[in-house]
Amino acid sequence: MNWDIGNINQAAAKQIIDTLVEQGVDVFCLSPGSRSTSLVLALADHPKATSHVHFDERGMAFYAFGLAKATKKPVAIITTSGTAVGNLFPAIMEASLDNLPLIMLTADRPPELRNAGANQTVDQVKIFGSYVRKEFDLPCSNLPASYLAKTLSYAVFLAKALKGPIHLNCMFQEPFLPKQQSFFPVETGTKYLFSEQKIVEEDAKIFANLFSNKTGLFLLGEMHDATFFQQLQLLAHKTKWPILADILSGFRSLRNETIVHYHSILQTFSETEPDIILYLGQRIVSKHLLEWMKKRKKTKIIHVSEQFDRMDPHHIVDERVFTSPANFIQSILPHISENKNEEWLNQWKEWSQVLHQCKKSYFGNQEEISEVGIIELLRNSLNEKIALFFANSMPIRDADHLFFPENPIGPIFGKRAVSGIDGNIATCIGLANGLRMPIISVLGDQTFLHDLNSLAMVKKSKIPIIFLVINNGGGGIFSFLPISQKNEKIFERFFASAHSLSFEHSAKLFDIPYEKVIDNSHFSDLLADLVKNPRSMIVEVITDRKQNVLDHKKLDLAMKEALCTKLALVT
Repeated sequence: MNWDIGNINQAAAKQIIDTLVEQGVDVFCLSPGSRSTSLVLALADHPKATSHVHFDERGMAFYAFGLAKATKKPVAIITTSGTAVGNLFPAIMEASLDNLPLIMLTADRPPELRNAGANQTVDQVKIFGSYVRKEFDLPCSNLPASYLAKTLSYAVFLAKALKGPIHLNCMFQEPFLPKQQSFFPVETGTKYLFSEQKIVEEDAKIFANLFSNKTGLFLLGEMHDATFFQQLQLLAHKTKWPILADILSGFRSLRNETIVHYHSILQTFSETEPDIILYLGQRIVSKHLLEWMKKRKKTKIIHVSEQFDRMDPHHIVDERVFTSPANFIQSILPHISENKNEEWLNQWKEWSQVLHQCKKSYFGNQEEISEVGIIELLRNSLNEKIALFFANSMPIRDADHLFFPENPIGPIFGKRAVSGIDGNIATCIGLANGLRMPIISVLGDQTFLHDLNSLAMVKKSKIPIIFLVINNGGGGIFSFLPISQKNEKIFERFFASAHSLSFEHSAKLFDIPYEKVIDNSHFSDLLADLVKNPRSMIVEVITDRKQNVLDHKKLDLAMKEALCTKLALVT
């Protein structure tokens, strides 16, 4: 058969989509465009593929990022050429540093149109630099189906094995539509099998001996797998070591098993120095905790993670174990002997209980709403049927410091790889749909403004997304910087980026229910109703940036005084 260019394009596109679905990549996120026509037609014709469409490539990419973060599966992205490709970059940076498997299918002009002044033609080859694990430049009109099948299956393997984005730059010549529909045979891709890196018994015994009769801390960073907590409990019971759980670790809701408000403990008793810190998982939110670790000169720090990345900004890790935390704990548990001395653990538990009671007393029956109070009200209101997302800047920091729920709740998410304020709305919409679970997203006003057009995806979502927007009229996090006290006029304009905007009209524009909160009682009642009957809504809370700084200082002082008073009574 003498196929025309349209038929050749369609055959290549069908092979690409079929191979991805065959390899388990069946969710596709796309934005409209002409050059990607062949891929879109193949996608629309595939019975097992699911597609999500959004007009803005940046928001669409963050939506895919959220899906991948929730499902832990590769998600494919389809765009047209030109600036559409560049708009993917922020989400790719996040996915790369967060070890999430995104697969970009970027349509491109063929070689004869490159460097020739052709409209919408930019250099897309290696455009994402080191932020993708691998890049393939595919002239789809000139490649055999077997090459496409094997290359696409290899690309999916790399996305899973190297845990990160893959870029497939697909060149299509015009015309994109075949003159007549034809049968396009497809080739089968390569099947890849995975096995986990194991700890040999000899090494397991060495670690078990190292941990015996030592004082230590378990530091739990962000994890994509929090299913091994029962084994961690057994290990903690044997070693008598406290557990410090980062807000994104997946272990915060187990308050009776972990140390709460450990930031205040480390601030108050800054000279505390364990023999060993066993750091499990990926990055941690707390800058203060990292600074405290940096000053431990005699503490041995061991980091266990199955990711390739170093999580060692201060270059203090003594040993790095390349395996999953679950596998590491399972390997050493049989060789650990029980430590009979509980003095170290009991001290941490006592400090933890003092801080828990102090915070409960501090908030008491406060009616005036505050940013720290919002975190406290959330802590007491959620259940296991609703997820939680803390956006960057103040919300994730406040949550890491204060959010220690007493009862089991749903999963907690953030976007800490690059910690940008872009794409947070789209990310949490993707998370909700990937989890198939309602989500409460706590965002600042600047973060919300940065991604407003992603609200268009809320109406398409079958899963409720509740946006809790803390509006303090600017970048509240900068109020904690020394510059805020030096020159108020310069600070307000150049750092706080002060504004007097409200989000009520944004809610009307995107046809999303809206309510402004006026006090704690109002917020508590509304939150209880939304948890009981989840529905998409924008909830706006007006706070004051200057007062927020004072509130943080006042709470920190109260917790430090509670610990010091307790210590004085004991001594």
